Amino acid sequence: MGAPLEIGWRNVVFEGSKGSRLDEKGRMPVPAVFRSHLDPMSQGALVLTRGFDGCMLVYPPQQWAKRREDLLALADHDYESARGRRLLRFLSRNTEYVSSDSQGRILVPDHLRAYADLDHQVLVVGVGRHLEVWDPARYDAYESDLNQENFEDLAQEFLHRARREESRPIPVGAAPAAEGGDPGEAP
Repeated sequence: MGAPLEIGWRNVVFEGSKGSRLDEKGRMPVPAVFRSHLDPMSQGALVLTRGFDGCMLVYPPQQWAKRREDLLALADHDYESARGRRLLRFLSRNTEYVSSDSQGRILVPDHLRAYADLDHQVLVVGVGRHLEVWDPARYDAYESDLNQENFEDLAQEFLHRARREESRPIPVGAAPAAEGGDPGEAP
C-alpha cells in the first residue's frame, strides 16, 4: 500500500500508508515497509512529536535534526516575541526520543497517545521525510473534507506557488537553498 522511496539513507521519502496497532502497554510496531528503509546506523532510534491536525509525527533522527535546526533558527530569531518562546517550549515539551525493541515496536508516550487520540488501531502514513500516526477514524474525517474539487484547487495552488518560486531570481551573494529540505512539513 506504499513504501518509502529510497534516495539515500539521509534522504528517504516515505509514501503510502499501513495499518498498525498499539498494545496494552502503548507499544506500536513500526510497519516493516517503513522500518526497513530507516538508516541502520540509527539502531532503531526515532523521534516522536505532536503534529498538526491531531496526529503524531515520527522522524528518523537525521531528518529530525534538520527539521529541529530549521525550527530553532526561526524561534531564536524571534525569541523576544511570545510566539518564538512558545515554539521553543512546544518543541522541548513534546519531543520524545525512542528506540525500537527487537520486534520493531516503539513505546508511544501517554501524552502523545492522548493528543493524537491513539487507542488500539492506528494508521501510519508516509508524508515525505517523516511518518504521521493517526487514529483511523480521525484520519477518515480529515480526509473526507478533501473532495476531488478541493484536491484540484489545492494542487493548482501549490503548483502555481512552485512555479513562482522557480522563477524567482536568486539575490547576488545569496547561498543556494540546501537540498533535501521540505519547508511544508510540520515540526
